[in-house]
Amino acid sequence: MKSKAKDTGKCIEVISKAVFELKSNIRNWSNQVIEFCPKGFDNIHIEIHDTICDITVKGESEVENYHYIVAIWELITWQDGYFYKPIFYEINIEKSC
Repeated sequence: MKSKAKDTGKCIEVISKAVFELKSNIRNWSNQVIEFCPKGFDNIHIEIHDTICDITVKGESEVENYHYIVAIWELITWQDGYFYKPIFYEINIEKSC
């Protein structure tokens, strides 16, 4: 979903990426890709491989993307303590229509 910036009239897509290092006791749900598109977001992509988890969120706001990444991390951490530590965070803002 692309939104028009109020002041410029241009479409904006915000892509946020976070990488987490996982605990070494790999769970049975490792090595998988999860994709979904909740309302207000273009795409949320979660890729877990061995001890690395990549989360990419495409939306229209850096703050909303960040909150989604934190919520995903917290839910899985609370469920079984899977994530160990964040190792990378990047934001890419594209302006195009």
